[in-house]
Amino acid sequence: MPFAGVTLGVASWDQEILHAINCGLSGPWADAILLTLQRSVVGIAAMLIAIGLVWDRDRRVGLQAFVTALAAYGLCMGVADLAWHAHYRARPGRAADVVLRSPAEIATCERQPQAVVVRKHVSRRSGMPSRHALSSGVFAATMLLASRGLGLVACLYALLVAMARVYSGVHWPSDVLVGLAVGGAAGWLVWRSVPWVFGRFGRRRWVEDPAMAPESTSGSRPEDTPG
Repeated sequence: MPFAGVTLGVASWDQEILHAINCGLSGPWADAILLTLQRSVVGIAAMLIAIGLVWDRDRRVGLQAFVTALAAYGLCMGVADLAWHAHYRARPGRAADVVLRSPAEIATCERQPQAVVVRKHVSRRSGMPSRHALSSGVFAATMLLASRGLGLVACLYALLVAMARVYSGVHWPSDVLVGLAVGGAAGWLVWRSVPWVFGRFGRRRWVEDPAMAPESTSGSRPEDTPG
């Protein structure tokens, strides 16, 4: 195995995809797009804009999307902390025997399949799962449930962010794939749970159209609607 110091193991396909993205995509355009998209401020802005567009169209759906994104993100960060404490998996930039940083070094990456190009600071913390991928998965799932059109854009964004983390040399492909899957599942689960939680407090109409909701036995009144 060309990568030393990796616990939990790294499959050959993980290494091959890493090399294809981390080395094969090198170029100014890749830096401009992929390094920018993974910035936290870009993700937060994208989420707020998307939820704002949904809110403008339907306040109930917008509120449900906001609560879902917030709760699912918190849930995923807790999952990540538990996973990182349970098992350690070195990130590519820490596990590789050869690390390339300068433009001159990066130009040789095609000839060094054991090398990893590092374009961002590589944390010493475990890499499985990727937090960026978790939050992007939440974003994609939430938007798909709130608005099909925005959801497709959010899915593309999530895939690009996941690719960006591999491109930067800070995560293995499997780190981001697991992150996207868990984040998406968390978004779906929380979205399905929000009406029930609001219903427990007699506020189900805040997130669900009364005409579409099942008959309530809690005696909710018209004044319970937001406005």
